[in-house]
Amino acid sequence: MSLSHFRQNGVLQPVPKEAFVLFGQRCELIEELDVTDSRIDDEGLKSISRFSKLSSLKLGICLNITDDGLKHIGSRTTANTLEWAMALLLNHPKVMLKVKAEIDEHVGHGRLLNDSDTVKLPYLGCVITETFRLYPPAPLLLPHLSSEACTAGDSIYRKAQCWW
Repeated sequence: MSLSHFRQNGVLQPVPKEAFVLFGQRCELIEELDVTDSRIDDEGLKSISRFSKLSSLKLGICLNITDDGLKHIGSRTTANTLEWAMALLLNHPKVMLKVKAEIDEHVGHGRLLNDSDTVKLPYLGCVITETFRLYPPAPLLLPHLSSEACTAGDSIYRKAQCWW
């Protein structure tokens, strides 16, 4: 079964733009809850649960974000990462054979992989890490403009777009 089979059958679809907007709103909500947590902790009211704090905040549209929606966003990035990992392994058969041999040696054929197996599979971990390095699921660094001209190994002009 090839990767194109999954694309044609709708398994690997891009994340809708609305999902990114909702995810951003959810992140803002969580940051606001963290501020609320520290304020409540300072006042000594540690017994209030996160759920009651969340429900007490009247956050309008942010409350329309469902857990299923957040799971969808996470599953899309997971599916895309798996797709890239499989593509890399298919393009590098020697690496794929090493991963297969490592899985056969530590897990065997009698069962599927568990989370606890990842500790015993360092080569597979390296493949996943390399996949994240080559194809990150989301931009890790957002561009910004430098406020002043400076030298950081090379000249960076004022208002130049930087990625650090």
